[in-house]
Amino acid sequence: MHPQLFAISSAQIEKNELPKDINNFKIEIEIREPSGDDIETFYCYVVSPSYLISTEPCWGRGLLILAEFNWFDIEISIKKMLSHCSGNSWEEIKLKIKHFINNA
Repeated sequence: MHPQLFAISSAQIEKNELPKDINNFKIEIEIREPSGDDIETFYCYVVSPSYLISTEPCWGRGLLILAEFNWFDIEISIKKMLSHCSGNSWEEIKLKIKHFINNA
C-alpha cells in the first residue's frame, strides 16, 4: 500500500506564488490513505542551503532543502518521499512518513 499526495498548501503564501522569505517557510502536506478513506495533515519547512549556513545548528527531520524555490520541485520531492513509505496498514505508513516530516 502506498500513500497519495492530496494537497500542498501554506498559510504564509498562495499556491504558485513566491513566499516572502524564499529561504525558510512552512508548508502543510495532506496525504491520503491508500484506500482513500482518511487524509492526514503533515508539515515541514522548506529551506535553502543559504538559510542553513546562516542559522544555528539544527536537525534535518522536517526540512525539505531546495537550492531554489519551485512549487514543482516541492511536489516531486514529496511524491518521491511517499514512494518510500509503503506499508501493510495506514498506521505503519504514517510511522514511515514521520521519519521525514512531522504531524500537524
